[in-house]
Amino acid sequence: MNGQAVTAITAPAALVTVTGQVPDPPEPQLRLTRISGKTRYQTGLEIAECLKEFAGITQFENICVTTGTNFADATSGTYLAIVKNAPVILIGDSNGKTILNQVRTYIQENLAPGGTLYVLGGELAVKEEWIAGLTDEAHIRRISGSTRYMTNLAILKEAGFTGGEILVATGENYPDSLSASSGGLPILLVRDKLTRQQKEYLAGMTSLRFTVLGGELAVSEDVVSELEQYGSVTERLAGRSRYYTSTMLSEHFFPAASHVILATGEDFPDALAGGVLAYRMGAPVVLTTAGRTDIAAEYVGGLDAQTGVILGGTLGITDEDVLEVFGLEENEMQP
Repeated sequence: MNGQAVTAITAPAALVTVTGQVPDPPEPQLRLTRISGKTRYQTGLEIAECLKEFAGITQFENICVTTGTNFADATSGTYLAIVKNAPVILIGDSNGKTILNQVRTYIQENLAPGGTLYVLGGELAVKEEWIAGLTDEAHIRRISGSTRYMTNLAILKEAGFTGGEILVATGENYPDSLSASSGGLPILLVRDKLTRQQKEYLAGMTSLRFTVLGGELAVSEDVVSELEQYGSVTERLAGRSRYYTSTMLSEHFFPAASHVILATGEDFPDALAGGVLAYRMGAPVVLTTAGRTDIAAEYVGGLDAQTGVILGGTLGITDEDVLEVFGLEENEMQP
């Protein structure tokens, strides 16, 4: 990548800024960095490049690729990507062949010889022609099911989950699962009741502990009752809105984080691509948007944050929004 998409936000004179890489390791002064591209696909590639730099590697042994036009498969795939030390790269042709070719080229150049490309979702999500011939030296493994819920189960099986703590979130909307993406835990996507296949899968698990994400409109009490037949439901994490739920999840997983990742709560691609990076940094993914920054600011204000990484461009989260979240006044800005 050209490196120009990772930039320092204009910040108060007292702040140290970094250009060209994700800041690491912690230092006493706050660093603010934005990772963005012209499209969701380019932003995803920039995030993958930062993940590679953060890990100190030149190529990935594994890469996960999925559609950039729906959230469900990427939501399921974040856990697999964490297990496989892989980025989640979004692909699609909604912006024409130029974007598609950029993604293909990145995969060709950054997947190690003999590595594995995990394709998440069926051919309606990721067309065979998009990935055919990417490289003769890599293994291409498609993980899919007839529905997003079947794909979810297939991904959990591929990741080797056999029991323990698992998150439960609605498969019909994205905000709750976005906020949980950096927690490093598997996630079960549900509707208004468990499917036969989900019940069969859970019956084969051991010592299951379910953490439910979102309120009853997201995951109903009927589903909770069904889950209790297979393990213990330890708690439900839900707030008055997606932004309150996001900070609740952040507090749950990262009560004393020194790094914070911000993403818009009004769309899914940036946060989906950034979940693995957040996990590796030990940072929460905090959702915010214009007019709701006070919710994120209350959580961030209780931390000793040393790094702030913003995913996506200023159409999602403005620089002014960022300063509000981190408690910085506009009159502190450099002239």
